[in-house]
Amino acid sequence: MPLSGKWRKSPVLPRLEGMAIHLWRLDLGDKGILEKVRACLTLEELERAGRFYQREHREKYELARGTLRLLLGHYTGLNPLDLILEEGPYGKPFLSGSRQESRIFFNISHSGQRALYGFTRAGEIGVDVEQHRPDIPFRQLATRFFAPGEQAELNTLPDRDLEEAFFRCWSSKEAFIKARGEGLSCPLDQFEVSLLPAEPWQLKKIQWDPQEIGRWKLQGLAMGPGYSAALVGPAWGPQPQCFDVTHRILGNQIGKI
Repeated sequence: MPLSGKWRKSPVLPRLEGMAIHLWRLDLGDKGILEKVRACLTLEELERAGRFYQREHREKYELARGTLRLLLGHYTGLNPLDLILEEGPYGKPFLSGSRQESRIFFNISHSGQRALYGFTRAGEIGVDVEQHRPDIPFRQLATRFFAPGEQAELNTLPDRDLEEAFFRCWSSKEAFIKARGEGLSCPLDQFEVSLLPAEPWQLKKIQWDPQEIGRWKLQGLAMGPGYSAALVGPAWGPQPQCFDVTHRILGNQIGKI
């Protein structure tokens, strides 16, 4: 089963101390504070948003990116507009110029009407959320992308359980390769994760280096009906603290700029 995922509506932004892992869940369909959040975007980000053909996609990008800046601004104590966000060779975002002693590791994912953010000082982190789609060929895609052991387990399931198992597996794999910072350059069929309903969420096998499995911890996240989500972080990391992004949280942070 995924984490119970008791997402709290904190009245204030919490401090990120020690080895803590903070997760934030954002409703991308809530546009009530979009105008204020948009003011936190750089000119380059606004230009990028303007290149989206559909208004819905443009607004989702603006809301997700602006929220990322506001949360990072809180955790670093810097003005969100002063943060320099860059991407690694495979697209993983990072803060440029951050001091080693105050370094923040973070990751973001969005799908459908949900965005998911992860922050920690403990080490590299990856998060992924996937909106379920019943109209895709689960078994065929598993044959193409999943490890042999995952394919075999998926084939033991009745059709009614395929959707849940497929997206559990996919979100777990995405979170792992995002934690490693390699994106889809990492061969998805060279490592295995659990996917059966009765199994705990875990990394089961890493083909290229069996010892690496001890570095990571995979956890499932409850993001709401119709979604699967996963977190991969340092093996020694604690249980994450889960928060909902609210107008109050964003408004308070915007007011400090």
